[in-house]
Amino acid sequence: MTEALTLRLRTGWAVCTALLYLGIVAGGVWIVQHALSTPSMGVPAALFMGGPPLLVGGAMAALHLALPFLPERPGTWWLHAGLLGLSAVGSCPPLAIPVLVGWLSDPVRLRFGRPAAGSGG
Repeated sequence: MTEALTLRLRTGWAVCTALLYLGIVAGGVWIVQHALSTPSMGVPAALFMGGPPLLVGGAMAALHLALPFLPERPGTWWLHAGLLGLSAVGSCPPLAIPVLVGWLSDPVRLRFGRPAAGSGG
């Protein structure tokens, strides 16, 4: 896979995964609305049940949407690799696995300031 194709697929994966996390945020909003409209639940139940999807989903969506715009540095390469690994085992394997394979290639590693594979770094 070429470097240019990997970077284009990375952007597509990041947007698709962000949309998935925005769906989780929408579910959290629905949970909060349901809990607040049920008299036996109230605010504590709404925060307990709806807070985690709102916080985690919102943070992950924002992070994935920011990925294509982050500077090309070794730390950014590691952030991408970690999120691609997380997506490969959970949220979006059909998109994440091919991008992860391209992400680990030498041209992408070198572009982000990482040493080539097998060079001891």
